[in-house]
Amino acid sequence: MIEWLESFFRSIGGFIILMGILVTIHEYGHFWVARKLGFAVTKFSIGFGKNIWSRQGKDGIEYAIGMIPLGGYVAFVDDAKDHTGQLNGMPFKQGKIWQKTAVVAAGPLANILLAIVLLWGLFMYGVPAYKPYVEVTQKNAPFAEAGLKSGDLVLSVDGEPVRSFEMMMQKLIEYLDDGQAEIIYNREGSVRRTLIDIGAPLQLDAKTDLYKDLGVALYLPPLPPVIGMIVEGGAAANTDLAVGDLITSVAGKPVSEWRDLLQVVSTLKSTESIDVEVLRNHQVKTIAIQPLADESGQLKLGIAVNSEIYKNLITKERLNPVGAFGAAIAKTIDDGAMIFKFIGRMIKGDFHINTMAGPVSIANIAGQALASGLVFFVQLTALFSINIGLLNLLPIPVLDGGRLVGFGIEKLMGKHQFSDSIKIKVLQIGAAMMFIFMAIVIGYDIIRWF
Repeated sequence: MIEWLESFFRSIGGFIILMGILVTIHEYGHFWVARKLGFAVTKFSIGFGKNIWSRQGKDGIEYAIGMIPLGGYVAFVDDAKDHTGQLNGMPFKQGKIWQKTAVVAAGPLANILLAIVLLWGLFMYGVPAYKPYVEVTQKNAPFAEAGLKSGDLVLSVDGEPVRSFEMMMQKLIEYLDDGQAEIIYNREGSVRRTLIDIGAPLQLDAKTDLYKDLGVALYLPPLPPVIGMIVEGGAAANTDLAVGDLITSVAGKPVSEWRDLLQVVSTLKSTESIDVEVLRNHQVKTIAIQPLADESGQLKLGIAVNSEIYKNLITKERLNPVGAFGAAIAKTIDDGAMIFKFIGRMIKGDFHINTMAGPVSIANIAGQALASGLVFFVQLTALFSINIGLLNLLPIPVLDGGRLVGFGIEKLMGKHQFSDSIKIKVLQIGAAMMFIFMAIVIGYDIIRWF
């Protein structure tokens, strides 16, 4: 129960920190450019709903934090006749189209700039990741049918070099849009080429287990089930288990290597006490242990393997400032392209809407990233910053992209402008569309977790 509460509050905290950073940067982009161009602003708010904190600045602007951390806003004076009191700038209506365009575009651009800066720092620091060594898990699945074997190192997917196992999976999702992807891999020093063929364009929904469908997993060399560490506060901490014990069975099931142990533990359904049999100093001992659930709800024994052998499977490339900046730009472009490809395949019907992450999933991901360390949380922040920046540029009324399209129409129409009532109707339709879309995403998100 305590671990569940820790996980819950970590997820809530991670979500608030993540959204707080992304929303603040986005809204400050709008705010900063607006003030530089002389527009009148009445309020800068992070979050919606009732204020939980606010203060009046010397510039006459109210700075506030709202109760609902799902966005924010900068309130402008649209027309002088709608405002009482002294203005701290010109009304938004009086601005030239290029000025209004700059203000609206500044929010998404601020998010994209944040992503580049964060990725720049990460590439200089180095992000640890598993190299794309593959474990072929099923005989009749695409990886096995393509001739790949456990321990092969994938070098590229459809001509795109891959540096990590996670990157390999992302590229497979991207390039299996026609059902096929060329794989170049290394087997014991020999570079080979093959074709992954799944027979039809890849389709995803929330229930899809892509690893199982492709018959692939991260390759980890066989390790004897010797305890290398007792996790502080874990299930094993208050038992007689000790570092150096060779585990021979768990819950009555024999284990000969570490992955056998992981497989047995993954099948446990309750926190009831189980017996763990170990070999210590040539003597067999049976020790009772009560598994504990981690932040994701999975049961754990609170023991770890001596993972020195895994060091050769991990990559952590550090780049100089110039190289890191170039890599950050390339990564931002690559991730941005993936977002639009994802949207396109969702429209085609290849990807179900339930694959999108709602607030619950985002909170869970943010909590896991926090638990994994600062590097992984920064990496997640960069990814979501790209998402928010680019999605806000979609040409949908109520989003920044919709307003930019509106300014373009204004420029083309010249003096013959739409009336304010028509503009309001368009915004209302856009808001209704977004509300329905978000309700569906959140609904699927809640169903997925509860």
